[in-house]
Amino acid sequence: MDSIWILIAVIAVWFFLQAYLLPKLGVPT
Repeated sequence: MDSIWILIAVIAVWFFLQAYLLPKLGVPT
């Protein structure tokens, strides 16, 4: 079941983008 780890990685990157990159780009969270 490697697909579950891929899903976890995608979710982790998504939250990282929301918490770190979006505020730097001026996008409201």
